Amino acid sequence: MNYFIRKAERYTVWEATEPVALNPEDFKTISFPFTGNSEEDFVNYIDKIYMEEDWYEIADELEQKGFKEAANALSNLFEGEASIYSDTRHNSADEWLDIGEPNEAYRKMGRFKVNHHTRNDNW
Repeated sequence: MNYFIRKAERYTVWEATEPVALNPEDFKTISFPFTGNSEEDFVNYIDKIYMEEDWYEIADELEQKGFKEAANALSNLFEGEASIYSDTRHNSADEWLDIGEPNEAYRKMGRFKVNHHTRNDNW
């Protein structure tokens, strides 16, 4: 009788876009204006643009108001290519063996029904 065994690994990768320069003053006269006065207020405002507003419309509005650099920076921030700056595979990774059967129904487990594993369950 054959057993199906696979090696599994869990790791974390951090990546980020290149930094962009944004001037809070450029955002004070648009339809969703910045009204804060601190660095923290501004990053929370930009996060809200990304998470809750249509940032494409805001970039268009910035460009129409003559803030083309701000519009481009916003686009680069939200759509720029990200580069990996830390990867736990380079210094430590959580690895283990699984034994079980290939099974298409187990999509979240990589299409593999795990019967037993050698993983440390403290995660």
